Amino acid sequence: MAGFEEYLEKEYRDKEMSVRELISRTKYKKSLIYNHLNKLAKKNKLTKISTGIYKLKKEELPRISDEINTLSKKMERNESRKFKFTALSILSPFIHHIPYSIIYSLYVETGSGEDFKELISRISPKITTIVNPKKDEILLLLKETGKSKIIAIRENNYFYCKERRLAHFDTAFVDLYFEATRNLIPFMNSDLKEILKDLILKDLINYSRMIRYAHERKLTPEIKKLFLNLSDTITIPRGGLNLLRKIP
Repeated sequence: MAGFEEYLEKEYRDKEMSVRELISRTKYKKSLIYNHLNKLAKKNKLTKISTGIYKLKKEELPRISDEINTLSKKMERNESRKFKFTALSILSPFIHHIPYSIIYSLYVETGSGEDFKELISRISPKITTIVNPKKDEILLLLKETGKSKIIAIRENNYFYCKERRLAHFDTAFVDLYFEATRNLIPFMNSDLKEILKDLILKDLINYSRMIRYAHERKLTPEIKKLFLNLSDTITIPRGGLNLLRKIP
């Protein structure tokens, strides 16, 4: 494993690698290469760009809010139903214009919103929550409570694959895009482009996963357009760009 990682650092520090290429250029078998790549991905040293295409990460992952991370772990110990913190719950470290308030999004199974609200009140009584809110209701709650952070609980079934507790950076962006552009939360839409740019430059996007999730949320054309507009100003990984261009 150590020798394989050193080889990648030397040969692929700033470029993409394909499994096919690694098979032809190294002594490792295909199954062992996948095994090593998966281990590096789990250690957050590697990003899967698309099927069979990978890239080494340039820096450490941004820290998700300690408050959200701790809360989600306690919730997981007390609740078997699916839930995930997403959107600004995950992406708040990327916000360029620090807002007056931050709306943490929590997606839960349909019909379980009030149960999760009660669970959070037991675990962290000081946290303010609201179930299936409209933007006006969020603004009113912020004004009435004077809080700068609240959790908006939304009942839906948007749980990508085995994603639980904390969303991936890429799927969290799709959820944030939906909530911001559909006027569900108070947020500066101009920041969406800057957040996506940071995710791209930090190699935090699995393009295959993001495109599949965008399709599930019926956002594929909009997400594709956002990426292609950015491709005029920054370099998008070749594997990801090829996937985007294949979308009708």
